[in-house]
Amino acid sequence: MLQAIQEGFVDDEAVAFDATHFESRDRGVAKEKKPKPEPKKRGRKTKAEKEIYDKKKQEEEAQKSLYEKSIAAQLDAPLEELLTHVPLQPDWGIKKNSEGKNVFWYG
Repeated sequence: MLQAIQEGFVDDEAVAFDATHFESRDRGVAKEKKPKPEPKKRGRKTKAEKEIYDKKKQEEEAQKSLYEKSIAAQLDAPLEELLTHVPLQPDWGIKKNSEGKNVFWYG
């Protein structure tokens, strides 16, 4: 800036600095590293284990936000409610293109 003033490109009467703080969303949030789970037991679960597993899955599904639930659960929700649950933080996306190769994007 000082060089531009010295060379005469910028007049020092018209210079202003703005120190307004605003939140930037150009970087992803650092994710916590999860510990590796213990290896699962192979084979079919017993009835008691299956009931516990089903209850645990139902509790996890009930705690998900509307945006994280399946599309079938979102069909009855009004648009305003869906828009309030849309995440604002950018994240990595991935899908397969017509050639079967993965396409990545950030946003």
